[in-house]
Amino acid sequence: MWELRIAVLPGDPKQGYYSTSRSSSPAAGAGRFSPRAYDGGVGRTPDSEWMQSGMVGEEDQWLGLFLIPQGHRSRLDFRVIAFSELTWVEWVVSGWTESYIGKGWGLYPFLRRGDLMRTDRLARENTVKICIAPTSDLY
Repeated sequence: MWELRIAVLPGDPKQGYYSTSRSSSPAAGAGRFSPRAYDGGVGRTPDSEWMQSGMVGEEDQWLGLFLIPQGHRSRLDFRVIAFSELTWVEWVVSGWTESYIGKGWGLYPFLRRGDLMRTDRLARENTVKICIAPTSDLY
């Protein structure tokens, strides 16, 4: 079993700094991710199309998507698809190393709170549907 969380990222919104790793933008269609690429440090991802400096206000808070294993230490590769009736975004997660056994996975920044609340985008009736689709066997 996995626990799925969407949480506000720590950081200083006036500076545009958040805990980040590389991400893809919805405009890119899909991104490929390896847990090895995540730095987990605090900083800015200047080449991310989603990151913008000078973000202020609650609607500009960045949210992260986190998957946390519950009671197991197995790994598998998977796709994450966030969708509504109007749009969708997909990411592929693969390449888990042994150092990630029993740890969670995070995609951040995932999207801004304001985008989550806009019903003409990803959210519909205050809901974002998220599908996790395995693409490998357990290892």
